[in-house]
Amino acid sequence: MSLQKTLESLGIGADAYWKHGQSGKWVVYHWACEAAAAAAGIKFDPPTVICADPANKIATICVTGHLGEKSEWSIGEAAPYNTTQSYPFAMAEKRGKDRVILKLLGLHGIAYSEEEADDFKMQKRNRSTRDPDWVKGPAKDRAELRKQLANLIDDVRNCSDLDVLKGMVHGEEADHAALIRQAKANWPESWDNAEDPPGLRQIIETQRDHLRNNITH
Repeated sequence: MSLQKTLESLGIGADAYWKHGQSGKWVVYHWACEAAAAAAGIKFDPPTVICADPANKIATICVTGHLGEKSEWSIGEAAPYNTTQSYPFAMAEKRGKDRVILKLLGLHGIAYSEEEADDFKMQKRNRSTRDPDWVKGPAKDRAELRKQLANLIDDVRNCSDLDVLKGMVHGEEADHAALIRQAKANWPESWDNAEDPPGLRQIIETQRDHLRNNITH
């Protein structure tokens, strides 16, 4: 099954992947790999740590995943020689899990995770409205996307009502659904980033949990 058909069968659209200009390889966004894993029902074992050297920013882990009776494993590795990121353990986890997801879905070799190489991510970051790969939405370019997301983050953090928060950001009918889709496609780190600064998804979850706790107390 092709990349497009496999992802479509899991409810994931064409904004989930793009073609790397230099290599011609199909690259799948990290958020799309996670969404595909959740939709397919992929389960992961706790990772096995092979190397942990935070002082030198080196992390290597073995990730094992299961889809029904099928199992796959892969190595996630992050070090100064293969990434410019400053959070090696999170990067190693992303790489390992994404590789396992693509293997279990039969896409390994057909497509690669955006986390595989920094040049994938750099080309993606440099998109603009002149780039045909730029996914259209409320923001016409990266600068405007950054500004609109900053405003949305302020609104989320200042929201004091759980139902209002849901109406703003949850589901395809949400007030800001189009902006969120565009952020996922053109700037995935703005949506899902567990490090500092946190992504919009993490900010939404934090505010949602805060409001739920206020309701229960």
